[in-house]
Amino acid sequence: MILIAHAGYNAIMKFISSNPGRVLTISVVVLLAGYVLFEQFFTYTSNAYIAADVIVVAPRVNGYVRDIDVDRNQAVNKADVLLTLDPTPYELALRQQESQLSQSKAARQSAKAQTQLSMSKRDEVQASLNDAEGHWRRTQDLLKKGVASQQTEDDAYRTYLLDKAALAAAVNKISVDQRLETQQEAAIEGAQAAVDYAQYQLEQTKLTSPIDGIVATYTLRPGDYVETGTPVLAVVSRSNWRIVANVTERHAARLKPGMTVWFQVSTDPLSIKRGTVHSITPGISREASDAGVLPYIALSTDWIRLPRRFPVEVNIGDADTSHFLHGGDARIFMFH
Repeated sequence: MILIAHAGYNAIMKFISSNPGRVLTISVVVLLAGYVLFEQFFTYTSNAYIAADVIVVAPRVNGYVRDIDVDRNQAVNKADVLLTLDPTPYELALRQQESQLSQSKAARQSAKAQTQLSMSKRDEVQASLNDAEGHWRRTQDLLKKGVASQQTEDDAYRTYLLDKAALAAAVNKISVDQRLETQQEAAIEGAQAAVDYAQYQLEQTKLTSPIDGIVATYTLRPGDYVETGTPVLAVVSRSNWRIVANVTERHAARLKPGMTVWFQVSTDPLSIKRGTVHSITPGISREASDAGVLPYIALSTDWIRLPRRFPVEVNIGDADTSHFLHGGDARIFMFH
């Protein structure tokens, strides 16, 4: 056996020494074929990371920070207070709007009372008009019988006309008062909306956690002035952990949701875990300046130029996430 192996080795070495160019060519072809087969059926990338939902908390009102109610890296539950702004300006604004609402309600009551008074006046004028009209009709009959003079009939008719005009004025006064009452109703609605908004702003002086998670490190201090929409804290979710792998497009094209993925994370390097492909992004931005809502993946790492890569999300199944860190390094590999 040893003699046969030795003879075989000598034959190979003789062939190599006599045909170095052919051997090199065959070696290159074999390597290329192996690489193509490897690429065709196996996907691997170390351009991957651990991801979780990160909610950036920003105030909805301006103000000075009075209290920071959580420590760095503290676990919090949804609706826990994270920080409190000085509420004094918003308390005063609420009191002012409540005072305006009270004034509007008082004005409405006054308008209602005026409308009732105008209606009573109209009823009085209507009764007077009825009497005046009856007296005038009787005077006309007496005039025809020669019992009353023309002057008496003229005076009765004049009184009737005056009361009729007074009734028209009273009815018009009611319309004016009712319009004023309607305006006061609208003023109350506006004042109530102002009160509600002032109450809302006061409530926004307490920033609460939108999710269960862990408060990320922050640099905020009591006394700092913060503005509406400016991020001040971040909360990393304790759920929905996943792996995001930036896979070359030739590999991404072969992946399908549900395919098995094996992954390893740097926080637990000795453990290989099983996951599944959740989704493959349908597109990326070609330039960093066009990023917008589409992801942009840089083409270069140090001096090595990479092919285009597309983010692939991987479900981690029931893997233990107690040691996961958002943004931590990961690696994936899979057969397909």
